[in-house]
Amino acid sequence: MAWERIIEKEYKNQHIGDTEKYNSDKKMLGTNVTYGRGEVSTKTTGWQPRCKCDAGEPVPCVVWDLFGGSGTVAVVANRLNRNWVLTELSEKYIKLAEQRIGKQAGLGL
Repeated sequence: MAWERIIEKEYKNQHIGDTEKYNSDKKMLGTNVTYGRGEVSTKTTGWQPRCKCDAGEPVPCVVWDLFGGSGTVAVVANRLNRNWVLTELSEKYIKLAEQRIGKQAGLGL
């Protein structure tokens, strides 16, 4: 079963300016307030099934980072209680990631 994220959106408009409108007698007709496309802030509030079938509870996915680097993806995945796999070629970064992940998990690697 496919699950979809329930998102709460907050739109923050960016005020660009006010334009006053006049008629041919130079009498003001009104003010036009202009807003640009501002920032959109999103927050995940939950998950819901995309269909009506009863397939049970969702199973957390495994996060796979092809370029593991210093292990940031693994650290965040741990915080979100997700499993993770990192792929990294550089021994320097592998050691750095092991230390960082171990420190976060309290393993002291």
